Amino acid sequence: QQADMIDRNQQTPYAQSWNLDIQHKLPKDILFEIAYSGSRGVNLAGTLEYNQIDPQFMALGTKLNDQVTNPFYGIITEGPISEKTITRGQSLRPYPQYVGVSSRDATYGASVYHAMYLKVERRFSKGFSALGSYTWSKLIDDVIPSRTGFPGESFSGAPLQNYYDRRSERALASFDTPHNLVISSVYELPFGPGKAFLNRGGAVGKIIGGWQVNGIALFQSGPPLQVNGGNG
Repeated sequence: QQADMIDRNQQTPYAQSWNLDIQHKLPKDILFEIAYSGSRGVNLAGTLEYNQIDPQFMALGTKLNDQVTNPFYGIITEGPISEKTITRGQSLRPYPQYVGVSSRDATYGASVYHAMYLKVERRFSKGFSALGSYTWSKLIDDVIPSRTGFPGESFSGAPLQNYYDRRSERALASFDTPHNLVISSVYELPFGPGKAFLNRGGAVGKIIGGWQVNGIALFQSGPPLQVNGGNG
């Protein structure tokens, strides 16, 4: 049996953000930019599992798997709690008549994001432009993967590892990507009307003129490796 609860104390999620940006024009139509960006998420939604075994009972070790008399036998007639015996671990849960008791959209979470952004841009001149940008960031949260999912994140909507110690969940977000480098360029080929080569009008000029070569390269670090364990 699984009970999904509606949290009547849900609060509205919101975000706060702040940034600082400095730009400077260098010779030869080159623009340099350095920026800092930060944000904070409050009341983020996640799953809370209220029926986890209190950590004080973990000292019992394998004895948690021992079979004990089921006080709900004959009352609960379907599912794993309907048998004559249940595990000792199940009997020690806050709500032993349920396998799980959870709120799937509890607004308990928080996140914080910090990033440094560097950009060097050669503005379009003489048929050529180039742009390079680099972002170094860190995203920390205490929210377990949601049911909607994010890149690199599970779609399981799993509960906290330890409901009794929520602060231990604060770590790198499962979709944190600290390094991101993007390089792009545009080169206008020197052929056709008004260009250095084959400067012709008419049909020939329309065919050979106006062509560009564009390129873009993305280098990005991967998200953290997720290590999953059993829930008590």
